[in-house]
Amino acid sequence: MILSITEMVKLLRDSVNIQYADSEVIDPAYLSMTDEDIIRFIKLGINRIYPEVESLEDLPPNCSEYAIILLSKIELYLKLAVLRSEKIDLGADNNNYIKNSQRFDHYMKLVEEARQEYESWLDNEGNGTVSTYEILNTKYSHTKR
Repeated sequence: MILSITEMVKLLRDSVNIQYADSEVIDPAYLSMTDEDIIRFIKLGINRIYPEVESLEDLPPNCSEYAIILLSKIELYLKLAVLRSEKIDLGADNNNYIKNSQRFDHYMKLVEEARQEYESWLDNEGNGTVSTYEILNTKYSHTKR
């Protein structure tokens, strides 16, 4: 493992987008999460890739922290989306409004982006790069000509 658990927590925190476009609104549900809360999301990500791992210390030395962070982001965004799934408008005295449904949509779009990144990582077999030959070789080698 290249990153420590503390570094993975920091990386996940730094990579999560909780601010909304054209707004200074930041999600207090995320800001109130402790490192232990974030570690639970990392454990969920680990469990999806390495179901046999029972402890963070048992991660294989060649594990992909990148994939773990992507899956952890998906779990975290889903949690934040569920917390904002009600359809109540929030407003302030200075006519700044954001609807919780907008927050839900925002998080679901982020979930979809993280899923696409993870699918891309899987398609590239975790190598981070792919060439045209490799695509043709792996994707279409089983089809009849």
